[in-house]
Amino acid sequence: RYVAYWGDLDTWGLLMLASARGHLPHLQALLMDRATFDTHQHLAVTEPVHSSAPSSQALHPVEVLLDSHLRALQKGRLEQEFLPSDVVQHAVRTWAAAG
Repeated sequence: RYVAYWGDLDTWGLLMLASARGHLPHLQALLMDRATFDTHQHLAVTEPVHSSAPSSQALHPVEVLLDSHLRALQKGRLEQEFLPSDVVQHAVRTWAAAG
């Protein structure tokens, strides 16, 4: 069974991803990576309050690094609804085709 998670690209989204992975370890995150953030950083906003640090055991090493990176930025929150719809559709179709 394949399950994907797509949350906001911020500390809260990564915390929720870590929590979900506690139940579904093979959960695949969609559009929650450094490349997506860097490409769409012009759409990022300030995250008023950071979440507590997620369990590094539930996140992949690159996601732990992403969490640290986002915490260091003034505008480290990229809300999912602001990503271009064609980018989202491509990611979901690619994920679905792989499963």
